Amino acid sequence: MADEKIIGSIGVYKFITKISFVTTDMNEIYQLLCFTPKRIIVAETGRFIPIENWKISDLFWTKSHYRLRELNAPRRVEAREQAAIKAGGLVRLPVERILESNKANFPIAYEEIVKVTLQKPDKLIGWPLTITTSINKYRYPLINKDEYNQLMDLLRSILSDKLTVSQT
Repeated sequence: MADEKIIGSIGVYKFITKISFVTTDMNEIYQLLCFTPKRIIVAETGRFIPIENWKISDLFWTKSHYRLRELNAPRRVEAREQAAIKAGGLVRLPVERILESNKANFPIAYEEIVKVTLQKPDKLIGWPLTITTSINKYRYPLINKDEYNQLMDLLRSILSDKLTVSQT
């Protein structure tokens, strides 16, 4: 697989939420899905970790909740910009170097994929891309919803027999 080339990529993210009685901790992990002729490489490109730990008093929608969101907004934008820069560098690397660059990176072989569902992204749908294997289900919102058509074309060219496209 030394000559394996990336034929397309798309930026996605996922939420990691930990809820307890005292705190709610929500992080975003930015990833790049790199499509090769044989597999999808899922590569982590960055993380957004909010500056606060939510306390019980903040759960009652006090002014502090809005203030914390206000403080986090520029940090989220900066994290996404840094993830985009890292993603741009990753696509120039050989596939094996991408996998070795972070222990969180992993491949999904096309043979393992049972079904791929792509839904038109809108405000109500949180997971427009779902990749189902015999073992796992991976759900991804798009970082840039304008890339939906590019992703649809890419998936049709690679996984057309396993792709289901929904407009809802």
